[in-house]
Amino acid sequence: MTTETTFGGWLRQQRRRLDWTQAELAQRVGYSVATIRKVERDELRPSKHLAEKLAQALEVAATQH
Repeated sequence: MTTETTFGGWLRQQRRRLDWTQAELAQRVGYSVATIRKVERDELRPSKHLAEKLAQALEVAATQH
């Protein structure tokens, strides 16, 4: 049985890997903590702009975008 990770779950894992709080990530991408919280809970699907900012802040390799 495989469990598929949601975008929010992946984001939370990446943020924790860097030992950042939601507030630190929010500040780095220029969005509110509430937005980051909603994305991590899968209550909000990130816009293309936010997804790009998150990838950049989390140093995701361009091949993984």
